Amino acid sequence: YGGLDTLMNTIQEYIEVTGRRVTLEWALIDGQNDTPEVARSLGQLLRRFKIRRDMVHVNLIPLNPTGGFVDGQPSSRNRVNIFVQVLAD
Repeated sequence: YGGLDTLMNTIQEYIEVTGRRVTLEWALIDGQNDTPEVARSLGQLLRRFKIRRDMVHVNLIPLNPTGGFVDGQPSSRNRVNIFVQVLAD
């Protein structure tokens, strides 16, 4: 496994070769990965790798709590909306 840079380079290459849009799935966990800072970091990552906005869809999914994952709760609608706003900027 090559890490995040390898993944982003692979996404870039996929878009260039296929001309198809990619979807990133983001499970929002309250207070863990749903902050404005995380949204900014995700946006900066996409910009750093020059992933065009029209070629990536970020699917934001509030965590679906399960018995196997007890360390988090789903993000509130307000936190999701803030995340969306910051990411869009």
